[in-house]
Amino acid sequence: MSTQIWRRDLTPLPPHPTLGVAMTTCNGSRFVATQVRSILNQQLPIDELTIGDDDSGDNTVEIVQSLVEDFNRQHPTHPIRLNWRLHRPRIGIRDNFSDAISATTTDVVFLSDQDDEWGPEKTTVLTAALRDAELVHSDAVLTGSDGRPLGNPQSPKTLLRELKASRSELQHLTGGDAFSVLLKRNLITGATVALRGEFARENMPTPPGLLHDEWLAMMAALDGRLRLVQTSVQHPLTYYRQHGGNAVGARKITLRDRWKQLTAGNESDNQRRLTRARSLAQAADTRQLGTPPQRHDLVKALAHQQSRSDLPHHRLARIPGIAAEAIRGNYSRYSRGWLTMIRDLLSA
Repeated sequence: MSTQIWRRDLTPLPPHPTLGVAMTTCNGSRFVATQVRSILNQQLPIDELTIGDDDSGDNTVEIVQSLVEDFNRQHPTHPIRLNWRLHRPRIGIRDNFSDAISATTTDVVFLSDQDDEWGPEKTTVLTAALRDAELVHSDAVLTGSDGRPLGNPQSPKTLLRELKASRSELQHLTGGDAFSVLLKRNLITGATVALRGEFARENMPTPPGLLHDEWLAMMAALDGRLRLVQTSVQHPLTYYRQHGGNAVGARKITLRDRWKQLTAGNESDNQRRLTRARSLAQAADTRQLGTPPQRHDLVKALAHQQSRSDLPHHRLARIPGIAAEAIRGNYSRYSRGWLTMIRDLLSA
């Protein structure tokens, strides 16, 4: 870990910041009531709920509207502003979240999916952590469609464990030195995120090649203001539901799955990684984000993804290009080391 991390100066949050949630929905009637109730029942109450609905064909909108109206009748001294962003036709996850985040007005913004559940202390814990950060996130306990935690009750499965986050990666994220981790892969899941509202809004919309969470995470990492908040699995801040309809999620990857990932050619994934690297390098250069060495790393990461994208179709012909990138150390700096090398060698 770096001995010294550059950090952007922060304007102090108000003593009692306003809290808002940016949620996206699409045919979420099966689970959205549980999610919204958990948001409304926070120990530190929210002030605003902004929802981008992506052309739901069920009664998602009616469910949420009814829950918030009931809450406001029962809590007339602290009513919640409900801000709908109705999209007809659909605009997709990235643009839906970009629009919802842009429409928020609060000092603090929590990101939310439609099918999870929050622990009652989530807003309290993450708001406190934002005093010295632009974006904070936590681990999450994985649950089945019935809401029950997966795995051993004493040690349930968690999101970061399923993503195989290493001890070194966790140390960097907890210590606020996230940039080197995010150069290789994204470990920040939007459903666990809280961020300063002004920071969130000024970084919208999300550019091509990225989802909203990884884009905002890298922007905060370049400012030295991203932090992982450690929490107990017995008192999680987020229950991350796994079910067949997840738009984005984590599931158990079997050995068979891993072999398929290594050997199957995936031009769309490679193109997305290249577009992601280009968007990040361009943003950092145009806005002079981070430090000069960090901006140089983003340019090198772009060159690495371009080299990977340019590898020949035939496996044997790939060896010289892969070897050259390995000798330069680019697989270890800008990808996942041997795992990515093997994938590049075997996939075609």
